[in-house]
Amino acid sequence: MIGALPAAARAQLEVKANNLAEIKFSGRVNLQYNTTSVDGNRSSEFLLRRVRLTADVKFNDFLSGKIEPEYAVTSTRVRDAYGRLTFGPGFRFTFGQFKKPIDVFQLTTSSILPVVERTGFVRGVDSCAGVGFCSFTFFSGGLLYADRDIGVMVDGKIGVLDYAFSVTNGEGVFSKEDNGEKAFNGRVVVRAAKDLGIGIHAAQLDYANDSTGQVDYGTAYGADIDWGNYESGLHVIAGALGGTNWRNLDAEGKASRFATAQAILSYKAPVQGKYISAIEPIGRVSWADPDMDATQDRAWLFTPGIQFFFLARNKMSFNADIYVPDQGRTEWSFKGQFWMYF
Repeated sequence: MIGALPAAARAQLEVKANNLAEIKFSGRVNLQYNTTSVDGNRSSEFLLRRVRLTADVKFNDFLSGKIEPEYAVTSTRVRDAYGRLTFGPGFRFTFGQFKKPIDVFQLTTSSILPVVERTGFVRGVDSCAGVGFCSFTFFSGGLLYADRDIGVMVDGKIGVLDYAFSVTNGEGVFSKEDNGEKAFNGRVVVRAAKDLGIGIHAAQLDYANDSTGQVDYGTAYGADIDWGNYESGLHVIAGALGGTNWRNLDAEGKASRFATAQAILSYKAPVQGKYISAIEPIGRVSWADPDMDATQDRAWLFTPGIQFFFLARNKMSFNADIYVPDQGRTEWSFKGQFWMYF
């Protein structure tokens, strides 16, 4: 993440450890204010959404690593903790805890993703079969096809092709294996033109079937497009994902099939203000169906918003997340978040 910023826009501490390793420290603090329209919940709250301190360690061009603990409202835990062997641009080997290669929304760091929350979650909503909230990231992350896990990964760049394949426990962040089976992820991206990436991805993981008492397997397949950049102008990120909703089982233990799609559009306009360096209006549309054999269980999520940039990734964001289910009330949440990145 640090390398993407110009030197003048970064504040970091660089030290030498025993004359062997170069260590670069960076971090982020996110303060959020959010509301909810759901009856029976606190109508508004302030929270420290995330506080992270990152140490990027480099011994040489071959051996490097990263450690990133996080304090968040739900827990204090280590997010990234891995070592990496770089044999060249075409082949790297990573071992530890890292993000599994799947959809572009999960792989994009929260510090540059245009929306305040990947999920668009409206506090108090819990009506989507199996996962609770019908939005794209609740399926990819909530079903453990995406996000961080412990294992090994190979990745690299060959011409216009980026690839990544991983084998992990399949249990999620800082969790031990519980049955000896493994999860498999793969992602391939074609850099078709400047600022244009077209990706396909697939995942398989094991899960304990509570109805049968057996270990079963879930799969997910998807594709996405990332057109534009995070510096200026129009940026479009869109994707679709479908697969096994193993958190939604029928009486015989059969999992339902889900489908979901999402698009985020933004336009970043640099300005010559005394305090503001850029303004970026954004919009998101997400749709999800937790059980393709059922009816009246789908939902839409709409997110209009705007961001004001101070310097580099330091910004203030405002989103309105509007959740529209096939059945039940439309609910909404307003979120304002201050991002300090150093």
